Amino acid sequence: MVTSSLSTGLPGLDRTLKGLMPGDNIVWQVDDIEDYSPFIPPYCRHAVATGKKLIYFRFASHRPLVSEAEGAEVHRLHPEDGFETFITDIHEVIERTGRGGYYVFDCLSELAVEWYSDQMLANFFMLTCPYLYDVEAIAYFAIRKNYHSFHATTPIADTTQVWIDVYRHKGRLYIYPLKVQQRYSPTMYMLHVWDGEEFRPATESATVAEILTSVPWLKLGASTFRLGVWHRTFLQAEELAETARRTARLPPELSLIHI
Repeated sequence: MVTSSLSTGLPGLDRTLKGLMPGDNIVWQVDDIEDYSPFIPPYCRHAVATGKKLIYFRFASHRPLVSEAEGAEVHRLHPEDGFETFITDIHEVIERTGRGGYYVFDCLSELAVEWYSDQMLANFFMLTCPYLYDVEAIAYFAIRKNYHSFHATTPIADTTQVWIDVYRHKGRLYIYPLKVQQRYSPTMYMLHVWDGEEFRPATESATVAEILTSVPWLKLGASTFRLGVWHRTFLQAEELAETARRTARLPPELSLIHI
C-alpha cells in the first residue's frame, strides 16, 4: 500500500515511482558517488520534517553523505572488523530504532573490497533488506555500475523492492527505474531526465540511445557472467606479471594496482 506520508523528498520522483511503500529498499546504481548524493538531501529533509528517525550508516571512504547537523543519527562502522561484527552492529541499530525510520547507507561497493567477495556483499544485502522491510523502514543504498559480478548484482536485484540506474549526460542527471515492486505506470520504466522539480520521460530517441548504449547493459537477474572487483584485480596482476616476465623488467603499474 502506497503511503502518502512516505516520500523521497522529491515530488516529481514520487510521481514517477507512484509513491513509496512501507519497507521499500531503494538501490541506486551509479557511476560515481556524486550521482547518488543529490538524491540524499531532499530525502533527509523530508524525514526530519515529518518526524521520522533518520539513520546514516557511515563506513566508506568517499565523502560523508549526511551529518548530525542535518538531524541524522550517524553510526560510524568498520567493515574491516569483519562481516559478522559489521552486520550485527547494523541490525542492532535497526532493532533499537523500531518500526519505520529513514536509512541512508554509504556506497556498498567498498564492502566487496573489504570482504574480498561479491558474494559476501550480496549476503549482507539479503540479510539486511528483509529486516528493513519487516520494520517498514525506507532505505537508500548505492552500488557502482559495471563493477560487480552477477554474484552480487543478481541477489541484490532479486531482493530489493526498487532498483534505479542513474546516468549523468551532458551535465544532467537521468534515472532509469528497472524494478519498482507492486507499482506500475505506462512511463515508469522509461529513462527520465531530472528537470527542475520534475522527472520527465526522455523522448529524444538520439539522447536515449546515446545514454543507454554508453555502458554495457545487463538485465536485472540475468546470469550473464561479469567479472567482479577481485577477479579483475587478479587478472590485471597476472597480465602485468606476464609483461614483466616477457620484458625482464618491472612495469610501473605493477607497483600500484588500482581496485
